[in-house]
Amino acid sequence: MTIPYDSVEGRARYIDQAILYVDARESWKVGDFGQTIAEYRAITYQGVPLSDAIGVVALAVDKTADGYTLYATSTSGTREFYSARLDHAGSVLEVRALDDRELIQAEIALGTDLNGNGGIGGGTVLYTDSQELDISVNELGQLCIDNGLGTLVPLFFGGAAVTVDTLGDALDITDVLATSNGYQLWVADYQGNVVQVGFSTGGHSSTVTALTPEQVRAAEAARNVDLNNRTDTPLTEGWTAMLQTEAVRGLVEQLTADGQRLGHADLVNIVATAIASVPPGQQVGAALVGDLRAIAARGQALFGQDAESTDYLSFVFDQMVSTSRANSFYTGGQTRASALGSLNAESSAEQLQKLGGKWLLGLDLPNPTTEGDTANPEARAATGVYKVFDAPLFGSAGPQFTDVNQGSAGTCYLMASAAAVAHSKPGAIEAVFVSNGANALGQQTYGVRLYDGRGQTHWVTVNNQLVVASAEDDVPLYSKLANTLTPQDTKLWLPLLEKAYAQMNEQGFLGREAMSNGKNAMWAIEGGFSEAGSYILGTGSWTYSDDAEDVGYQVNHNP
Repeated sequence: MTIPYDSVEGRARYIDQAILYVDARESWKVGDFGQTIAEYRAITYQGVPLSDAIGVVALAVDKTADGYTLYATSTSGTREFYSARLDHAGSVLEVRALDDRELIQAEIALGTDLNGNGGIGGGTVLYTDSQELDISVNELGQLCIDNGLGTLVPLFFGGAAVTVDTLGDALDITDVLATSNGYQLWVADYQGNVVQVGFSTGGHSSTVTALTPEQVRAAEAARNVDLNNRTDTPLTEGWTAMLQTEAVRGLVEQLTADGQRLGHADLVNIVATAIASVPPGQQVGAALVGDLRAIAARGQALFGQDAESTDYLSFVFDQMVSTSRANSFYTGGQTRASALGSLNAESSAEQLQKLGGKWLLGLDLPNPTTEGDTANPEARAATGVYKVFDAPLFGSAGPQFTDVNQGSAGTCYLMASAAAVAHSKPGAIEAVFVSNGANALGQQTYGVRLYDGRGQTHWVTVNNQLVVASAEDDVPLYSKLANTLTPQDTKLWLPLLEKAYAQMNEQGFLGREAMSNGKNAMWAIEGGFSEAGSYILGTGSWTYSDDAEDVGYQVNHNP
C-alpha cells in the first residue's frame, strides 16, 4: 500500500476571499478567509460529502452573494470542466458543464489557470519559441505547431495527443523545423540526451531518431541552438561576432576580455543593456532574443568563478531567456499572479525586465498568503506584506539545527528536514546558497539550489525580503530569523530557504498536488513529508506510517 501524497493531512487548493480545502480523507470543504479550519463546511450533494474519489477534482471556489461557486474537472476520458452552485452551508444546488467561453471567464474572475495550459483566460500559450516555428498550448492543454499560416497543428505521438503532461518536467522540446513533408522536433531529456522526432503535416509522429553526442554537437553548431539544454556550447574564436545587438556585443566583449568570466552583476548589466537597446514601444525582436540565447548556450564556459556559481548562473540565465513553465506567471508578492510568458521576439521590454527581475534579482516574490498549520484546527488563513531584513546568512557559527524556528506557515516538514541536515551536515546547507551581494535596489540576493527526484539541480534567486503582518512589524510571519536558544543570533538562511521552496514550486518538480503544483505561493508549499530533505541533499527519502501494515512511501532514489 502506497501512501497518497495528501492522505495524511489536509491542505488548501485555492485561497482568495473563499477557500477550497481538501481534508485528510480527500473530502472537499469550503470556508471564508479568516475562518479557522474547524469552521469550514463540507461540500455535499444530497447530504453526501464529496471528494476526489468521485472521479472529479475540485479546483477552485468563488464567493457569491448567495453562497459559493465551485469549479472542478473530470479525471478520466475527455476532460470536462464544471461549475457547481453551493449554498452557504456547502450543499450543491446545481451543476453544469462549462463551455470554452465560460471557462475563460472563470479563469479571469478567479485569477488562476484552471485548465493547466499555462495562461489565464483565452487564447493559446507559447510553449516553445524557436527560430522558425513556435509550439503553443491550446485551451485543452494540447501542444500545437504554429505553422506560420494562422493555423495550429495539434501534435499526436503514437496516436495519442501530446500534452503538457506528456512531457512533464523530464522532457523539453528545444527546436522545431518545417520540412517538405512535415516537421522535425528536437526533444531533450533531463540528462541531455536528444531525439529527433518527425511529424507529418497533419501533426502525427512518423519517425524517432536518437542522436549521438557528436550528432547533437553538429546540429547545435549548424542551427545555433542549445538542443540538449546543457548550456555547454563551447567558446570558439570570435564567437561574439554572431551577436547582432551592438550594445550587447560590445559589453560582452568588454566583460570577457582576457578570458574573464561573467559574474552575477555582469549578467544583470547585460540584461539592463539589452532592455535599453529596445526602442520605446517596440518589441524585443528576434535578433536580441537570439543574442541572449547565444550567451546562455555558452553559460558553462562563460559564467561563474566556481562550480556552484557556474551551475547557478547558467541555470537562471537560461531559464530567463528560454521557454520555461516557470515563466508562465509573475506574482511579485501579490495575492494573485498575472500572466507573464517566456521571452520571444514579440515580447516587450517590460516583459524582459520582469523576467530579469524574476531570475536574477529575486523580485518575483511568492504570494504571501498561507492556510496555516493544518494540524491545528484553530489555524486560519493569513497574509501580509514584504519587508527587507538585514542579517547574516549563516553567522560565525554557521547553520545550526537550533536556527529552525517555524512561523505560522504549515511548513513543519521543511523545517524538520532543514534542522536534520543542519545538525548532521551543516556544509550541505551552506552549499545550497550562492551569495550575489547587493543589487541596484540595495537588497541582498542569493542563488538557492534544490535537487529534483532525478538528482538534477534547479536554482532560483531570492532577495532578503520576508513576509510580515504589516509594514510596522519587525518579525517575519513565517520562518523566523532568531535562533531558538540564542535569540540575539539572527540568520537569514532558513527564511530564505522557505521562500525559495515556494519560488521553486513553479518549476513543477516538487510534486505538489492538484492546484498547488506550479504555484509561486506560500500556501502551495504547506504540508508534506520528508521529501524536502531529498530535495536539499539530492538523496533518497522514505516515509513510514504507523498503520497495521508496514507502509513505505518512496520520494526518490537518487544515489
